[in-house]
Amino acid sequence: NTLQTRVPTAQDISHDPSRNQAATPQPGDPDYLEPAQDKVFADPPPPAHTGGFGEPNCTFCHFGNAYPSGGSVTVETPSTYSPGSTVAIRVTIADTSAGRQRWGFELSARFRNGTQAGSFANGPDVRVQVERGIQYAAHSPSVRQPGNSFTYTVMWTAPADASGGDVLFHAAGNASNNDGSQNGDRIFTTPAAGVVSLAPTATPARVLAGGIV
Repeated sequence: NTLQTRVPTAQDISHDPSRNQAATPQPGDPDYLEPAQDKVFADPPPPAHTGGFGEPNCTFCHFGNAYPSGGSVTVETPSTYSPGSTVAIRVTIADTSAGRQRWGFELSARFRNGTQAGSFANGPDVRVQVERGIQYAAHSPSVRQPGNSFTYTVMWTAPADASGGDVLFHAAGNASNNDGSQNGDRIFTTPAAGVVSLAPTATPARVLAGGIV
């Protein structure tokens, strides 16, 4: 017999513990959803699951290993940003373990005070969602590519001015075994030491007489 599970919806983001005590909807119930073919949330994951600013991460729905050795999620950005400019942000999920078939991610960009910084754009395999004033760029759909890594490219437009200061990028990544269940996936987040801090572009240096800056 096939185990029928309910796929969490965006309404689950409230993280009300009581929902875990409710009976699982059965076929024929109004709230019943057919099991997803791939529990990496192919289109797309619920927002506010990057692990940043106290948020949960993919382990809220996936029951595999969290932060296992041999894998990572990394965010590649320029070293600084120019207000209003649009740049490509690269999110790479990597995992040396065997059996990785499908890749998922979620990314946020916030100032140090937790407010939205700049804006993301929808693109190939990427969709942007908004939750409580914060944008979340995520896979849509999740890409199936057997191997040990995959990179998503997200277009980000920097804030209109530099008054907000540094921008922090938080990401969660899922290296999935694509077995049709929530088990056996491997979840990674950007650790505190690995969160990308993107500073505004400094005032252009002046070259004075004698080449002294």
